[in-house]
Amino acid sequence: MRHDEVVQYPTTAGLTFEVSGVFVNAPFDQPGCDRSPVRFERDGDGFAICHGAQRFDVTRVMPLPGYIGAELPSGTRVTRRHRRNSPA
Repeated sequence: MRHDEVVQYPTTAGLTFEVSGVFVNAPFDQPGCDRSPVRFERDGDGFAICHGAQRFDVTRVMPLPGYIGAELPSGTRVTRRHRRNSPA
């Protein structure tokens, strides 16, 4: 990690959305995501989660917190960058 940024995990490095009253987190930029059989697709004016013939309407997509991309008084930038092998 660079010393000029703070990494924040507001959505566990993914999109958070609601499906049938359940909140789901879906990573999209981690290794292996491009090989997942589950797809997040545009469905008319909204979105759907698709797995084979199953389709689940997304009730809403939760926005990322407004502080992502902000700068701390020290000049340190807040990011949501995923880092492999980062300590817990």
